[in-house]
Amino acid sequence: MAQNELWPTANAEWHYGISSMSTNGFVKIKIDRDTVIDGKNCQIYTREYKWKNTSIPIYADSVFQGTNDPWFILSLEDSVLYAFNKYRSQFDTLLNFKAEIGDRWQFYQNIDVCSDDTNAHILIELTGKSTEVVNGKNLLTFTTKKISTEEMEFPDNETVFYQKIGFLQDYFVPRFCYDISEAPQISLRCFTENKGLSNEFFYQRGSIGCESLLKTADDLITEKMTVVNPVLDNIIRINNLNMSDLKTIQLFDNLGKELKISFQTEQGNCLITPEKHLTTGIYFCSVELHNGQKQTIKISVNN
Repeated sequence: MAQNELWPTANAEWHYGISSMSTNGFVKIKIDRDTVIDGKNCQIYTREYKWKNTSIPIYADSVFQGTNDPWFILSLEDSVLYAFNKYRSQFDTLLNFKAEIGDRWQFYQNIDVCSDDTNAHILIELTGKSTEVVNGKNLLTFTTKKISTEEMEFPDNETVFYQKIGFLQDYFVPRFCYDISEAPQISLRCFTENKGLSNEFFYQRGSIGCESLLKTADDLITEKMTVVNPVLDNIIRINNLNMSDLKTIQLFDNLGKELKISFQTEQGNCLITPEKHLTTGIYFCSVELHNGQKQTIKISVNN
């Protein structure tokens, strides 16, 4: 599908950072594929998320991660960006690119954990409109305000929506409430469209790059771990694994039977010695760290 200057319709990704006193992590949103609903050409957006809570006692140090497919379905038609509301089987206005200051529109509840009232909606008002140069492009900016209604109360705040990019300091689409997979504070870190092509457009806020948002300090420990394959002397060597990080380590054969082992560290590497001599085949080593991260490593033995 051909791209549109107002809003991308293919080959676009948004990377958001989650950072506050109680949470940290990332959200990655991308346009995954096309579909047609009620005669409208639409795009299906998927969401990948991972974040850690450090304050709510019941969820303290819990890591929430997963993928939503589909997450949202958007459609751009006649300079209006619509979001499909599956609960009402209708398209709600996310932004009217031709709107003037003072114009208002309704955006209905689109997440079922908030309320059973499908009539609950946000009243959105356009309070400002201008242009800003971003990477050599003049982009329209729209300052919007959520107006409290009988069904929903909102603080008196404003957010800015950028042509092509969307909100910089808010959710991708307006939210009524948050389920457990959504941390409450989020900000856009970077946006890319047509990556690797001659007409690539890239926007980054701050010094944190897109891909680094997919990593946390905990991830880096397990990602650095490497195993020396194949095992030739009945000693399994896992590089870049310190004793101070390690909580438990287990070895299993390809049938899932746990094998007795002993282990020690040597110059930042872990040496695992099975009680019995390993025969040729595939084994699996399960590593659990003190920070809660787990990693299963495939071991190849060739005798």
